[in-house]
Amino acid sequence: MSGEPLYTLREVAAITGFSLNSIELDCREGRVRYTKRGGRERVHKRMTAEQVEELRRFRVKEPEPQPLSDIEAVIAATRAVQRRSPRRSRTGRDS
Repeated sequence: MSGEPLYTLREVAAITGFSLNSIELDCREGRVRYTKRGGRERVHKRMTAEQVEELRRFRVKEPEPQPLSDIEAVIAATRAVQRRSPRRSRTGRDS
C-alpha cells in the first residue's frame, strides 16, 4: 500500500458524488472499508482508490435479474387486470 494515494472522505465525496455524511456513516457502521491515519488522539479516515471503487459498488447495486417465472406471473396478473377494467374511448365516453 506504500506510495498509493490516499483520499480524504471529503475528496471521496467529491469524486463519487455521495454526501460526506453518508460516507462517514458507512465507515462508522462498518459497511465500507477505510484506512486509519493519525495518532492516539485523532484518527483520520482515508480511502485508497480500491476502497473508493468498493464504496461505489456497494452504493450502486445493479438490480438482480428476476427469474422468468416471476416475470411471467407479473405479465399474467397485468393481463388479468386489463381484461377486467372497461376500456374508454378517447373522448371519455364509454363505447
